[in-house]
Amino acid sequence: MAGEGDRIARAGDYVFGLMDERERARAERDLEIDPAFRDAVLRLAERMRALEPQPIVINKIERKPYGVGLHSLGGRLGLAIALALAAAFALGYLAGTL
Repeated sequence: MAGEGDRIARAGDYVFGLMDERERARAERDLEIDPAFRDAVLRLAERMRALEPQPIVINKIERKPYGVGLHSLGGRLGLAIALALAAAFALGYLAGTL
């Protein structure tokens, strides 16, 4: 029977994916039959999950975005710029073909 330190080291190797195929298959079999090893793996995986940064979720935007970027030229101004660019490209094409 393995000691607690060996069990935790083996659980760490399993959680971090440091085992080869044969060792991983044996560890997965031990997860099913050895409750102490299963608890060690679950405790270590839970600790590792707690260290990961939590994703930032934006529930609602209270004000309109501002500044530079694709979202800053919406509405009528964006439409006017798009029409002006289309006209400039059309005139440039016509001038190049004549």
